[in-house]
Amino acid sequence: MEVESFLSTLSPSNGYSAQTRTAYESDLKLFAEFLLAQSIRRLTQVNTKVITEFIDHMSGRPNPRFKRTGSVDASIRRRLSAISSYFDYTRATTNPKLINPVKSLPRRKWQMNCDPKPVDRLTLDLLIPGVSSLRDRFLFSLF
Repeated sequence: MEVESFLSTLSPSNGYSAQTRTAYESDLKLFAEFLLAQSIRRLTQVNTKVITEFIDHMSGRPNPRFKRTGSVDASIRRRLSAISSYFDYTRATTNPKLINPVKSLPRRKWQMNCDPKPVDRLTLDLLIPGVSSLRDRFLFSLF
């Protein structure tokens, strides 16, 4: 995988921190190593099954930093985000027919749940005094 041109887009002038670039570089290197171990040489060979196997691989890897086995959900999300962004970049720049397999994955535990959740009365009671605008306090009180 040629990732240097993609990584060069992850600059502070484009709104990315140096830490994001370093993390994405590490994530894509890990993914490339996994693909090589699976004898996968082209991005067009990567499908949802390969991505699922990569998730399983991350879940079973030794994690010496946390003295446990497997990556935490946040790390898996970030790695999948890096892979997805790389697929989108490659599709936009060199291979318009490339399909991003990360976007086809079913929702799993490690995926962030962005569905709205109800807020209990105690939380609202604690939150409302911190709202200084009369209009906003009124809107919160409707719930």
